[in-house]
Amino acid sequence: MAAAALGVDRPRCLVELPAGGGRLLYTSAWNTAPVAIDIAPGRTWDWRDNPVARDLRRDNVYRLFVTPRPLEEWRAAYRAPARLVARPGERLEVPVAVRNVGSQRWIAFGDHQGCYGLKLISRLRAQDGVVIRAEGTRTYLSGIIAPRELVTVPLVVEAPASAGDYSVEATLLQECVDWFDARGSRPAVIALTVR
Repeated sequence: MAAAALGVDRPRCLVELPAGGGRLLYTSAWNTAPVAIDIAPGRTWDWRDNPVARDLRRDNVYRLFVTPRPLEEWRAAYRAPARLVARPGERLEVPVAVRNVGSQRWIAFGDHQGCYGLKLISRLRAQDGVVIRAEGTRTYLSGIIAPRELVTVPLVVEAPASAGDYSVEATLLQECVDWFDARGSRPAVIALTVR
């Protein structure tokens, strides 16, 4: 295969791995020195001529050393506004403070299949308690949240199309496992008036 077809114009070496492990294409671009620090906070280093840009945000570095697992403790405390007023169909972002009140640290990101990540979700109920929307938009938490640590997460609330009084529950979810409120942690309840 020509170097131009690979997108590189550098000397290359094809290395056979032992015991049927396949082949590894090595180019000199893989071990060049870092050239600059990017101004954007999401990207720390970028290697010149490297086909794979390294992304060293804090969450991605955690993923190298920490393996997310199902939680053993499902204890969270929430602090949210008591009342919201919205127009029909309006989309709101409400800051909700979430505290880990257990003794187990939360690894907020999931594994490579998307399981075990922690997300804050809204649930919309009518005034009589009937669930109108069981699951709203998911907001990802980030990093590792230590016991007693407090983080603020935007809760996305989508108002229903018809006017009236509703309630919004804010609760955490661990993907592929369960809801926090299903395991005994009380959700935050926000009164919602749509007019």
